[in-house]
Amino acid sequence: MPVTKGNTITIPIQFLNGTEGNKVTIQWQQTFRNRHEDYWICKWTNKTTPGDQGVIFVQASKLEELKSRRVEGDDLTVVVSDEFQYGQKKDQTNRFLVYHDKSNKPYQHRFMENTLTSLGAKGADFISSFGYSDVSTVEDILKNFIGDYLKDF
Repeated sequence: MPVTKGNTITIPIQFLNGTEGNKVTIQWQQTFRNRHEDYWICKWTNKTTPGDQGVIFVQASKLEELKSRRVEGDDLTVVVSDEFQYGQKKDQTNRFLVYHDKSNKPYQHRFMENTLTSLGAKGADFISSFGYSDVSTVEDILKNFIGDYLKDF
């Protein structure tokens, strides 16, 4: 079952900034203008449904806001709420989370595409976290997301 509103997730804090973190720049067009934002990318673990894991993109300028929502522990443990959005394959699998300014409207595939191009081999590791280890090309990944906006909970 994919992560959903009300689930409690844990994010290893050391991966959200600093030397162990990975930052990608997501680029898109909105209202006929080129837009871009930096996002920290990290894996999360679902405490509500043990064994469930995924990837989260946190807009760099919203990182401190997310950290202020910490509910417990040394890692960042938060409850998924309306403030999050998500992307997933058309068959409603491989859900990833996004914490950002929701007035930003990039298509879901921008997160896949920009992660692969920005992080190279590390990007491939993150993409395989989405369950795409069996694809042969970037196009195979992107065709699952083209034209779909992020979704609200």
